[in-house]
Amino acid sequence: MTVQAIMELTIKEGRYDDFRDFMVKILPDTRPYKGCVCIEFVRNQDNPAHLLVMEKWNSREDYENYFKWRMESGIMERIAGMIEGEPKLQFFDPAGL
Repeated sequence: MTVQAIMELTIKEGRYDDFRDFMVKILPDTRPYKGCVCIEFVRNQDNPAHLLVMEKWNSREDYENYFKWRMESGIMERIAGMIEGEPKLQFFDPAGL
């Protein structure tokens, strides 16, 4: 069964272009990663600094392996410098509706 990982984050003022450019650079490594079904970024219409990263993975284990790889590569440290506070991450199962 697939799992939906939703990360909520806020980009620091004046850093959106840097964040976007960095994501464009690294996403070609994410999309073919084992277990990644899809990833999409959506931006809040009323607060453009507020983003949701919506990812679908074959399993939570696949996502956790991917996240571990990103942590070990130092990419998450670079992202941390562009966002406010800690991102909020939640996992969801299909509801079957």
